[in-house]
Amino acid sequence: MASLFESTEGQVRLLDPGCGSGALTAAFVAEALERGATESLDVDAVDVDPAMALEAKRTLDACEAACAASPVSLRPRIRVADFLCAGNRSRCPGDGVALAGARYDGLFPDLCPYTHVIANPPYGKIRSDSVQRRALRSAGVEATNLYAGFVALALRQLIPGGELVAIVPRSFCNGPYFRPFRELLFREAALRRIHLLESRTLAFRDDDVLQETVIIHAVKGARQCEVVVSASPGADFRVAADSRTAGARSWYRRFSATGMSERKAPFRDIVAPDDPAKLLRIAPTAQDQEIVDRFGAFTCRISDLETEVSTGPVVEFRHHADLVSEIDERSVPLLFPAHLAEGRVRWPIQSSKRKAPQEALQKGPARGPARGPVKRPRKQRKPNAIRVSDRSLRWLWPHQGHFVVTRRFTAKEERRRVVAAVYDSGLPGVLIGFDNKLNVFHHRKAGFGREKALGLATFLNSTLVDRYYRL
Repeated sequence: MASLFESTEGQVRLLDPGCGSGALTAAFVAEALERGATESLDVDAVDVDPAMALEAKRTLDACEAACAASPVSLRPRIRVADFLCAGNRSRCPGDGVALAGARYDGLFPDLCPYTHVIANPPYGKIRSDSVQRRALRSAGVEATNLYAGFVALALRQLIPGGELVAIVPRSFCNGPYFRPFRELLFREAALRRIHLLESRTLAFRDDDVLQETVIIHAVKGARQCEVVVSASPGADFRVAADSRTAGARSWYRRFSATGMSERKAPFRDIVAPDDPAKLLRIAPTAQDQEIVDRFGAFTCRISDLETEVSTGPVVEFRHHADLVSEIDERSVPLLFPAHLAEGRVRWPIQSSKRKAPQEALQKGPARGPARGPVKRPRKQRKPNAIRVSDRSLRWLWPHQGHFVVTRRFTAKEERRRVVAAVYDSGLPGVLIGFDNKLNVFHHRKAGFGREKALGLATFLNSTLVDRYYRL
């Protein structure tokens, strides 16, 4: 990440928001010393956790010792603060008081803007009523996740031509929740590089993080040109042989990793010019780009088919009192992901009664728990029906026509990410319930024609759609 910066010349002012133990700052300082073009280095490392700030101080002390033996003067500052609120004049109250009339005026008013940002921001949803969300809105930033808020505010702190390198989840690349963040990113900066870490486990394996991540490099206010797109299964980076290049204003070391692919792509390959949602398609190889190009033949939107797609409206824990394992005269069918198999709906699922725990194989003492292995009871299967009541009625749909149903959640390790099933409303009852873990294609909450349903399901189940979705 530190090697991706195009320039570290002259007087550098570095921001490390959410610095943790200071590893990224240490990498940046080492890179600056290696290049030998830095005159001075001001560092602001920010973290909300005082314990992490102590770790960061030890790291920055080591950086100071390294700089003392060089011409580079290092001035480090560690701030214990909530980065999302630290620049607000009202500061971030701990009791949730509204930030009425507050205005965002920079992270720390006594500092000049930064020339560089290096970041591994925290991940987590931001509640719509939280002080962090209100502070972001006062800065003109709409973000639903901590990492998007961190990157957006960090960009605001950069001078024109300033550079940002961050490692973030891949989730910002698509979806309506991150659209304001994508628009801000492309409005404020030019994307220079995006590197995909394909494994969800290797990048942060020591912390048990299951997250697909990307490293992005952006330059504030620069003209958007080609983007270097690369990918590697893991993060075992090493300096590539004969990778040092020198220029009048830049210095760069090329890194490689096991199984790494890399290519230069025009920005229109990453974000289609006519795409209002600004989705990012990450295609590290020419073969991947061919899939993106082939998919471009499909220009029709869901609405053009007089079709909608919605999350299933029945949330299991909210309707627990109305769920039943077998249908009766007071209930109607309820479909869960477990009812989808091999492209069709299989209903009902035969329920099994809970089994009592097996007696301990070895008797324990007269008092205290029994010793030895105990067989756990089998988990109850999903219910097959939902009672029609005042609580549930508004969440049930007309039981007519053909629906296309997919699972909302799949893992990248699965053979298929998109698996669609056709449901022909052949089960009993005039209403139907769809669980919240399903996506349902419908027309005004009812089904549509058979031919359209079969065609849509065939399209969704195609290899082209699956491979495009993964990109």
